[in-house]
Amino acid sequence: MGSSPIMDVARLSEGTQETAPEHRTISPARGHLAARLRRQVAAGLLETAVACGILAVALASLLTPLVLATHRTSADPRATASRDAAEAALSAAADVLKYEGGTVPDASAATSAPLPAGTPLPLRMELSSARDASGTLVITAVASYRDGPIERSIRVEAAAAAQAPRPGSTVLEAQPVAAPTGAP
Repeated sequence: MGSSPIMDVARLSEGTQETAPEHRTISPARGHLAARLRRQVAAGLLETAVACGILAVALASLLTPLVLATHRTSADPRATASRDAAEAALSAAADVLKYEGGTVPDASAATSAPLPAGTPLPLRMELSSARDASGTLVITAVASYRDGPIERSIRVEAAAAAQAPRPGSTVLEAQPVAAPTGAP
C-alpha cells in the first residue's frame, strides 16, 4: 500500500515478492502456561504487600516506646520558657548592680514568656538582692507559673563579688599614711 519507490526498486532488483505475515496461534498448552505465570506474578505481588504490612506493624510496635520515652525525657517547654525569663531578669539586675551604688529593690511583677507553640505562658517574676555573710552580693530571680493546680517555680541565682566604680567617676590613688605617733 504505502511503500516507497526505493523499496519497490529494491524488491524488483532482487526478484522477491512480498508475502503476508504469518499468524501464530497459541497452543492450549502455551495459553495455560501464560495464565499460570500471570497467577504466580499476582501471588508474588500479594505476598510482597502482606510482608510490607507485617514489617510496618512490627516497626511501629518497636518504635512507639522509643518515641514515648523521648517525649518523657525531653524538657518541658514551660519550664524552659520560665528559666529563660528568670535568667533574662537576672542578667538585667546584674548589669545594674555591677557598679558601686547600684541598687535593685526587691520586686514582684506579672509578665508572660513566649512558648514555641500556643499562647504565651503567664509568669510571676520575683527579683531580690542581698549580701551574704562574706559580703558578696547575691541576686535571686524566681519565675513561677501554674501547671494545673500546682504552682511551679524556677529559681536562678548569681553572685557579684566586687562592684566597679561608676562610669565617669574619679578614682583616687592610694596614699601612704604616716604611722601614728606616741603609740606604746
